[in-house]
Amino acid sequence: SRHGGKEVQDTGDGFIIAFPTAGSALTCAVAAQQALAKETWPDELGLMKVRMALNTGDVRSHDGQYHGSVVHDAARMLTAAHGGQILVSDATASLASGSAEAGVRLVDLGVYRLRDVPEAKRLFQVVYPQMARTEFGPLAAEAGHRANLPPRFTRFFGREEEMTRIRELLLSPEVRLVTVTGSGGTGKTRLSQEVAERVAESFAGAVYFVPLADLRDPAHIAGAILDSLGEARSPRQEPLDQAVEALSRKLTLLALDNFEHLVEGGAEVVQALLIRVASLKLLVTSRQVLGLSAEREFVLSPLPVPRTDESPELLSLYESVQLFLDRAQQVMPHFQVNNANAAAVAALVGGLEGIPLAIELAAARVQVITPAQMLSQLSHRLDFLASRKRDVGERQRTLRGALEWSYRLLAPELQRFFARLSVFRGGWTMEAAEEVCEEPLALDYLEQLRECSLLLSSETEAGAFRFRMLETLREYGQEWLAESSETDSLRHRHLAYFLALAEAIAPRLIGPEQGELFSRLEDENDNLRAALDRCPVDERETGVQLRLCGALWRFWWIRGHASEGRSRCVEALNKTREAKSTSVRAKVLSGVGILAWLQCDYGAAQAFLEESLILYQETSDTEGVATSLARLSNVAHFQGNYALARELCEKSLEIESGKGRTRIAAASLCNLGNVAIGQGDYASARALYEESVSIFRDLGDRTATGHLRVNLGTVAKFLGDYASARSLLDESVEIQREIGNQWGLAMALSEIALVACELGEYASARSLLRQSLPILQECGYRQAIAATIDGLAAVESAGGHLDWAARMWGAAEGIREEIGSPMTHGERPRYQQRVSEARAALGDDVAFDSAWKAGREMSWESAVAYALE
Repeated sequence: SRHGGKEVQDTGDGFIIAFPTAGSALTCAVAAQQALAKETWPDELGLMKVRMALNTGDVRSHDGQYHGSVVHDAARMLTAAHGGQILVSDATASLASGSAEAGVRLVDLGVYRLRDVPEAKRLFQVVYPQMARTEFGPLAAEAGHRANLPPRFTRFFGREEEMTRIRELLLSPEVRLVTVTGSGGTGKTRLSQEVAERVAESFAGAVYFVPLADLRDPAHIAGAILDSLGEARSPRQEPLDQAVEALSRKLTLLALDNFEHLVEGGAEVVQALLIRVASLKLLVTSRQVLGLSAEREFVLSPLPVPRTDESPELLSLYESVQLFLDRAQQVMPHFQVNNANAAAVAALVGGLEGIPLAIELAAARVQVITPAQMLSQLSHRLDFLASRKRDVGERQRTLRGALEWSYRLLAPELQRFFARLSVFRGGWTMEAAEEVCEEPLALDYLEQLRECSLLLSSETEAGAFRFRMLETLREYGQEWLAESSETDSLRHRHLAYFLALAEAIAPRLIGPEQGELFSRLEDENDNLRAALDRCPVDERETGVQLRLCGALWRFWWIRGHASEGRSRCVEALNKTREAKSTSVRAKVLSGVGILAWLQCDYGAAQAFLEESLILYQETSDTEGVATSLARLSNVAHFQGNYALARELCEKSLEIESGKGRTRIAAASLCNLGNVAIGQGDYASARALYEESVSIFRDLGDRTATGHLRVNLGTVAKFLGDYASARSLLDESVEIQREIGNQWGLAMALSEIALVACELGEYASARSLLRQSLPILQECGYRQAIAATIDGLAAVESAGGHLDWAARMWGAAEGIREEIGSPMTHGERPRYQQRVSEARAALGDDVAFDSAWKAGREMSWESAVAYALE
């Protein structure tokens, strides 16, 4: 129990004990054996020693007992062990080795066939300090078939899903050739070795590994195969004929490793073997597909990487971190991932994109540099990541060497195209590559680079293909691009392309295509950021940055990038203060006014919108004037100035009169509804909202329709019609998710939570509010943050956490005062009732007021963090 274990079952002569982690089980087993060895036992027990077996996997629980293959296999491991011995399965070893205490190590005993266990299992023995006996006889189990593979001197981590899929392919009757592709350093060789060993039983051990990295001529492939088979070469027979004869004797699997430089000419050899040897299967690793009809490609991606805020315990579940920890402990045995370095380790393996080779090279340096210090070296990772190991191939000693090998295999035109593609960020479409790189053969070249594992491709929700390259590869491509004279012209074309794209999409973001188009801009966000960064310095001549901001502000608003968008807009406005781009400037001022409003910076929002109003008036742009008035009305409403809000709305509607059911008229009607709801006139609010949503629906504006569903749901909530409120809010959630409207989704979730709270469904309310709050935090929408924190306080107050609730109510009050946005008429009565009830229930006014005061002194960021604890 000191190690977190729980006895599950007494088997009569043993125990089944479950642990939360593999590491805690290993530590407990060692401690138990050490304690047992110190005891003095009666003579009749002197020869008896305790055997232990550790296995990891899913279990089924029934009648208090555990069932399943993980328990069954552990029992068979126990039968095979000797007294005093601790055996560990491969699954447990991969999880436990990184957390083993100093002096504890796992010795690979090989592969065994355990009784009634279908597949052969790799087993390890635990060796630890003060071990009474370290040498044991052979296990009481039949040795499994071993593939003819080179020895491995390091542990292999994860890839269970990938190995299972490749194994299924190899054992499928209709599959003869599986090619594992991936960029340099992704671990193709090691994966193929592990898979080959796993399928050795199915081939009765006739599995052979054929290294080809040092081969230069495809004509020598057959000879390399003969060497791996252990066949002496015959002077009277061609090597290929001899290989065919040797391979035809039995069902065989050949693992041909590092084939990419032999594809031209070598593919014909593979095809000949497949045709002439019906009992042969091939597992090939290559950075390029062979291009044969029989080929099944399996693309190997880098290892999954964690978020930087993961705890050390959760970090240990990631294969990329397990690999880093294991290789680090090879050079520094006491190295551990702890609270002090967890964030740096997570950021490091993330920055290395989960590439196994890069992770291993970085881990080897922990004896001279910390993970935090390594982060500063990532900008020149190609030279920083290097190994001095003598038994490592030249291509694997540096990350640069691994990439150089792939690049040198490309034809000159592909090398140039690859370097040009490094101008993109985050990914690109075929059309973008064709135009920016000025390459009419872009589609063909993209396909070839994908086949060479230098690009990744994926299909978007809209059914289009996007391409991208790992950041490591992009950095390498940038080096080659810098050596050419094309950098400036490429960046100019990149900027022009994405400016044209943004300006073409912007007018359609308020129509029926908006969901798809917002997603398109999200896909291109990294390219749009790069384009903004590449805008000319002399904005007086071009105003490109201002034009981009004018096209993108709505995207930044809806998709939750308000802080970034506002910063970009302000920068562009400051640069072009003397420019004559009046109409564009007015558009950006109006847009940044909305972004400032979303962040509840009402003073700035008003200033931006008033300046845009003046510019629109100077250019006689009546639509712009009406828009600015409607947006100023919204700012006034959220500051509680209902009279001014109504006056501004009416002026906007007057300008729009006679134009029919326009978007601006619908927005003004919505704002009048906001004024009505703020004053408690729910009937008028509902009528105004319904008229507004009718216009927006006709215009195909799903964003506005979804938002008005929230408003109508709020009205229904205030009227006590909770069924209607829930239905309207559920519709809003569906719309917001479809469009990707982050702040709109958070608003809808918060309102559903408040309805649940009124119905006493506190667990549901708590869950919804905790989903909403991080989204609102990202947007910086403090008005909604205050309402959400109020909701959490109400939930926790109902659960008896009165001090916590008082602190959160105080924090929400402080946020409202800071932004100058008072509570609405409809919110106030229920809020006051809850606060009074909580104060009375606590029965200590001093304690309640003290907690409230502490909450008021919090920053809004601290209040959010406290609310989410």
